[in-house]
This record gives sequence, C-alpha cells and structure tokens, in this order.
Amino acid sequence: MRAHLALLLVLLGTACAPAGPPRRFGGPGAEGMRPMNALFVSPAGKPFRGVPGEGAPIASWFAEADGDGDGGLSLAEFQADFRRWFAALDYDHDGEIAPAEVTRYETEILPETAGRGPGAGIGGGRGGGGMGRPGGGRGGMRRGGGGGMGMSGAMIGGAARFGLLAIPHPIMAADEDLNRGISPAEFDRAAATRFNLLDEARQGRLTLAGLVAGRRAPPNSRRRR
Repeated sequence: MRAHLALLLVLLGTACAPAGPPRRFGGPGAEGMRPMNALFVSPAGKPFRGVPGEGAPIASWFAEADGDGDGGLSLAEFQADFRRWFAALDYDHDGEIAPAEVTRYETEILPETAGRGPGAGIGGGRGGGGMGRPGGGRGGMRRGGGGGMGMSGAMIGGAARFGLLAIPHPIMAADEDLNRGISPAEFDRAAATRFNLLDEARQGRLTLAGLVAGRRAPPNSRRRR
C-alpha cells in the first residue's frame, strides 16, 4: 500500500511540475517574440505561421520580401511583395480580387480575420482601416491615435492583432472606391501608403530590427499625427 502511495505521489509531482518559460523564436531581430506557434500577417495580408526550429514568422516574411537580400526593404521591394500576394489571391486571374476571393481569404487562408472583439472583420478597428473607415487613409489607417505598431492587441481585432499596422482587414482596406473589389492599382497604392506608415524616419528603407522594435513598442509611445 505504501509503495503504491509513493508511486502516486511521484506521478502527481511530475504532472504538476512547472513547464518552464515558453520557448521563443530564434533568428535575427526575433528576441522576445511570441511563442513557437505564433502567427504573423504581413502588411499585404499574407499569413506566416510559426514552425518549430525555424525563425520567427516576421523574419520569414522579411526574407521573402527582401528580393536582393541586403537586409533592407525598399518601396519597390515592398510593392513587389504586395503584387505577388495579389496574384496569389486573384484565383481566377481576372485582374481583380473579387468578393468570392475575399471570402476565400477570410475562410480558408486567414480565418483569424473573423476573430471576435473590437475591430474584427471589415470596417472595424479604432479609427477605421476597412470599408466605411472614417480615419484610415488610402489602403490603411493612421497610426498614432488610430492605432498602429505597438498598439495593444486587446484594442484591435482581425488581422491587426498579428501584424505591424492596425488594419483589421488588409485586403478590404485597399478598396478605395468601396465597390467590394480590389484592383492592382488600388493594391499598389495601399503598398505605398503602408510603407510610408512604417517608414517613420523617412529613410526609404525598412529593416527587420526596426520593424520588430516598433511592433514591441508600448502602446502610448507613438507620436500622434
């Protein structure tokens, strides 16, 4: 009886032992990032999901977008990244991201856009950023008072919780004329707008370290515009 009781106590102690600190991503500029199963949504709206043993999802996106591998993103590279994602979303190759393709994005590619909470889905978010956005500029929403890099995930919804800008729906936020379809020109302009929002220093170049630092900044550290 005593032997059985001792064995039971050992098993309970093993089960209740603390698991230790959560594992972090490695890779450049990834210190302090989310745990191994993290999701990152690029400024164009493409999801990158964490894979054990690989770098942080934001680093995977950056390496893909950095066409010449020089460690910096120019506006041309940023727009090229948007154009590749536009081509992938334009499933029927008719030159427009139509409502059916937006639905496919929401339900199959990034179902997290339907996440509940303030700003989830089209047109949500503080200050706009989607259809019916009162404060969002073309292709995105203002940073600062309307939210942006470093804003608390509890205050924004949809894809904004996983990206660099407070844009709940990165695809529909590019719909300038609100006709429920996105043209290549609209997506190009969205790319330029979002690049400028991220390039606060107006250097014409984005670095991974700078983007990670901005993503981790306290919510109230950004200057209002």
